[in-house]
Amino acid sequence: MKSDHETSVPDLASLLDDLQTVADRLGKPLSTIVVPEEISYATAVELGTVQALLRGEDPEESPHPERVHQRLKFLHETRLKDPVAKTKYLYDDIANGSAVKRAMVGHILTGERKANAEACTSLEEFFGVGPGSLGMTNRAAVALRLEKIRDEAQTLAVEAWMKRMGFYEIATRSSTTSPDQVSRAVFRALPELEAKLAQLDVPATPEHQE
Repeated sequence: MKSDHETSVPDLASLLDDLQTVADRLGKPLSTIVVPEEISYATAVELGTVQALLRGEDPEESPHPERVHQRLKFLHETRLKDPVAKTKYLYDDIANGSAVKRAMVGHILTGERKANAEACTSLEEFFGVGPGSLGMTNRAAVALRLEKIRDEAQTLAVEAWMKRMGFYEIATRSSTTSPDQVSRAVFRALPELEAKLAQLDVPATPEHQE
């Protein structure tokens, strides 16, 4: 059975199309917005798998227990106790910071035992990743990250456009909904808004006004 995360995840190709549209509006290459290394780090999905998914390929998914183990090993390697000294968390550190006993931490990270749902939840909290991150498919994990990147980029695009038009602060102050909701709605409406403004011969920037 698929999790709620996976049944609600948008199609990767559609997300990449959306991101290309946002990149064009921001005047940036897509590669500066969709960065495989960043996606890999955020999702704990191996870089090669992320790159394959972004190319439209369909890499084979590992069984759930193996996937959880791979993600935990990735997190243990990349979420460091001391990034400067590149020191990993000891099993004792993880046990003290989570609800998982020290012996079980060792067994899980070495692959000797499977992490149950309670252990997964506790370890997700310890390593600072979202609920369900350890078990979701690679495709779902990457898609959810792309969705977040798209929403953030759309917000930037809307803010830039509204500032050029001179009413961003007014719009955000008067809104009763969240900034992200406003940005998503306005971004979708930007082409129509610009077309109507062009018909009205409204200057593109406030400084051109009398």
